[in-house]
Amino acid sequence: MSITYANKKGAVAGAKRKRIKNPEFVELANGRVAVREKGAALHDASQRIKSAIKSPVKLVWDLCFDHPKAKRRDIVNMAIEKGVSPNTAKSQYQYWRKASGMVRA
Repeated sequence: MSITYANKKGAVAGAKRKRIKNPEFVELANGRVAVREKGAALHDASQRIKSAIKSPVKLVWDLCFDHPKAKRRDIVNMAIEKGVSPNTAKSQYQYWRKASGMVRA
């Protein structure tokens, strides 16, 4: 686990406050600084919710084409019931709307 700060000075103070024994400071693309225990990962991918089915993207798009008048929450709920990750369902619904020309420019 890492904690982000606005600058290096804040990260050093935060590491002391959190009692991180062997801190490592990582400069992020947005200018912020992350502090973590040396050797620890910035993100724990094991906590990610994964889809339980094959081709979850295709399933969401098929649901969208089959139910074009359905609300976003209904499509997302149908996809989740079939084993699609909530994040995949939400993002693919948005991609489908854009591809279908339903998004305002």
